Amino acid sequence: MVVQDDGMSQDQVGWMQRIVPETRKDFEESMVRVKDVETVALLSTLESRITTVLEEIRSRVAAGKIHPNLPLRLSITDAPVRWPDALTGHFQRVGFLATSGDPFYWGHIYVALCAILELDLNAVVVQVMGDHPHKLEIKQPKEHRHEIARRALEYFFPLLRYTPLGFDNMKIGEENASELLLLNYHLPLEVYYIAGGDVHDIAARNLAACRTLLIPRDGSEPPRLLGLLFPRPQGRSSAKELRRRYPFLAIAERAYEPFPTVRGLELSSSMFRANPDIPILPSRAWDYILEHGLYGGVSARR
Repeated sequence: MVVQDDGMSQDQVGWMQRIVPETRKDFEESMVRVKDVETVALLSTLESRITTVLEEIRSRVAAGKIHPNLPLRLSITDAPVRWPDALTGHFQRVGFLATSGDPFYWGHIYVALCAILELDLNAVVVQVMGDHPHKLEIKQPKEHRHEIARRALEYFFPLLRYTPLGFDNMKIGEENASELLLLNYHLPLEVYYIAGGDVHDIAARNLAACRTLLIPRDGSEPPRLLGLLFPRPQGRSSAKELRRRYPFLAIAERAYEPFPTVRGLELSSSMFRANPDIPILPSRAWDYILEHGLYGGVSARR
């Protein structure tokens, strides 16, 4: 990895120049597939907000504030990595987003990108749950859910990165975030577990337990596992109370408006499961769903 004087790899700015056009092209392909006004309004809003966030990330990459090409070991089969000397002087921040991915969709991508701006994260690692007894309501087997996420994240690499953690174990997301730290134990890394408003309380408690488990027996400094809470756009949030109880938590400070509803449903994986003709995920991931007849989506073919 070649590093400039400001610690930024030479290809990162050029790479960021490509991702926004790719995103816009993907939304254009999705727009061709829909006709109803509500869905068009939702996709238009998604495109606007995601490209706006990407443009801001691009400016921060150009300024050397974040380094998307930060090397990371993402599975036990990966070889250990080394960082350039320019990046080892202080802790580097990375986000960790865990989801059942049933299916992985634009909302996940938007939250991951927003998390980068909240804390100047270098990247967000995305983990899809395997077959876990906490998620018995999952509709599709892990093989399909993981492949959908891989395809959805393809052109966001290395800003957003898929990890196979969770595929062959039954750990919860907070434990897999700990696993990421252990895989990169020799590096000055901070991992921020990203939690939405519906799981703040349990995520805080789980992170506290995982932080205890990470304490080395020799009493040395444990790996740095923290949390980033995204309050719901509307309604009361427990985030501030949790922040007082658990100082390792950060709270998203920006105001995030809800997205337009479609057929009375809010943007979510549940929306897609109920209406697989609404393309709320990148085209290559939606194509995979259609090719395999998942979620009853065969009728949505072009």
